[in-house]
Amino acid sequence: MLRDNPQLHEEVKGWLKNQKVQEIFMQGPYSLNGYRVRVYRQDSATQWFTGIITHHDLFSRNMVVMNDQVHDWWKRKLFRG
Repeated sequence: MLRDNPQLHEEVKGWLKNQKVQEIFMQGPYSLNGYRVRVYRQDSATQWFTGIITHHDLFSRNMVVMNDQVHDWWKRKLFRG
């Protein structure tokens, strides 16, 4: 059935990839530092934002995410010629 429907096949592959990433996050001993993520904030006017994980505690699973606006500001400040 999946071979006969390329669009469905791609959607299932994407879903499986998301599940694997969630499994790594929840159970794996891997640091996620440096990964680009999308974060949902219910209490913000811009509910979805993108950023980079700058700290990931493997024991508590807490993360610090630097959003792209702050990241771009720091890059301009640090690498100003």
